[in-house]
Amino acid sequence: MAIVREFNLFTNAGVSTAPVVHVNQYDHDETWLFTLFDESGAKVNTVSAAILGTKADGHVILNDAYCVDGVVHVLETIQMTAAPGRGTFEIVFDGANHGTANFIIQVEPRPGDTSNLSSSDLSLLEQAIQYGTNMMGTVGVTNDVKVALLNLLDNVAYVDQSGQQYYDALRNALMDMGTGTGGGGGGTSDYDELSNRPQINSVTLTGNKSASDLGLASTAQVNAKYTKPSGGIPKTDLDSAVQTSLGKADSAIPAPSSPASGAFLVWNGSAWVAQTLSTWSGGNY
Repeated sequence: MAIVREFNLFTNAGVSTAPVVHVNQYDHDETWLFTLFDESGAKVNTVSAAILGTKADGHVILNDAYCVDGVVHVLETIQMTAAPGRGTFEIVFDGANHGTANFIIQVEPRPGDTSNLSSSDLSLLEQAIQYGTNMMGTVGVTNDVKVALLNLLDNVAYVDQSGQQYYDALRNALMDMGTGTGGGGGGTSDYDELSNRPQINSVTLTGNKSASDLGLASTAQVNAKYTKPSGGIPKTDLDSAVQTSLGKADSAIPAPSSPASGAFLVWNGSAWVAQTLSTWSGGNY
């Protein structure tokens, strides 16, 4: 179940008592919502933010946050909660041009934890490995770099079952990494070896693809596209059946108008003509 907690935070120090966020050691994945106010009590609507602080073990961290309707959303990470004790933090916002008054993250130690490792470094390693994994699709990573990261991870201590699982997940992520060639340069010069290659209409751009292969119109199809003349579509451009119907319409007898009182209309082959009984000599009526 996702846990969400809400806090009010002033942008100026001394306006209010610093809020305290109480957490347990190694907790993660809570969402903390910070609504920011200036010293007058007016809400500060920010569009970008991050959480910056010094943990109880002296390590400085800077984690991204995101904003919805001016409220700063911070995702709790193991990096924040690994070191037991009192840490001092603030929200930096709008391109780190501004910061809030400090608030406290108070981490209650897990019973039996010997605190004999820099637990927060696990999260730093995770970020480095994730970055490397993301970069794999573009530039690759040399085998030397992969081995160095594995050795570094193997030298990080862990103290409990959750730490072991965390370690195993990171090591598996490293092992799943592909490698480039060479000893120090990394990357690849072969386009076909890249992952996440671009696509058009769900077709991966490999080899010599034709417009038909990509679901695109060919040059001939584009050139054959009908362009409506500025004066309208001529009769000769229409389907033959439509032309025949239009020809019949051209020769059809139009509906007559109402004749004058005492008269009636007679079709003379080209137009309706008003007649009376004294003038009519026969014809259509």
